[in-house]
Amino acid sequence: MFNLSKLTCIAILFSNMVYADNSWPKYSCKKDSTNIALVDLNLCVNEKIAYINILGGSHPGLVFKVNGMPELSISYVSSDFALLGADHKNNLSTQEFFLELMSKAPAIDKAVAIKNALGIDSENTLTKFEYSELIAFSITGKNQIDTIYLTKKDSSQLYQVTGEINESQVVKLLSKIKPSI
Repeated sequence: MFNLSKLTCIAILFSNMVYADNSWPKYSCKKDSTNIALVDLNLCVNEKIAYINILGGSHPGLVFKVNGMPELSISYVSSDFALLGADHKNNLSTQEFFLELMSKAPAIDKAVAIKNALGIDSENTLTKFEYSELIAFSITGKNQIDTIYLTKKDSSQLYQVTGEINESQVVKLLSKIKPSI
């Protein structure tokens, strides 16, 4: 038998979660901007670049800092690495997995534990930005480190962007990505 107080806490937790669904911001790059490329992701930078560090290891990645933005890390990883395979364990594509997390009552095994691990709660918003087959899911709020997951339809590969960013910085960053991945 379920403990009523546990069920009440779970109901309150889900009712307080904030989700948003937005269109992709308009592409905003100047002709003379610098292009940062990682695999098939192209990010234009109009501001002065403080530094770019290429990360070694089994997953392509880089850390960079441009004026007006916090330090950001971008890695190209499998969903098995970024999400510990939770999408495949639930027989979902990566995009379907995040869309299911956005639903009021996600049909995902251990949904509450997964949301806690990803930092999705009443103080951290899960937002979707969509452009054609490309979707970005951002988790921002009071987390110390915020995350953007960029993925294409039916792909198990994704770009994981991390840093101390807010929602307006997510929009600014996405406006610098040419949606051609």
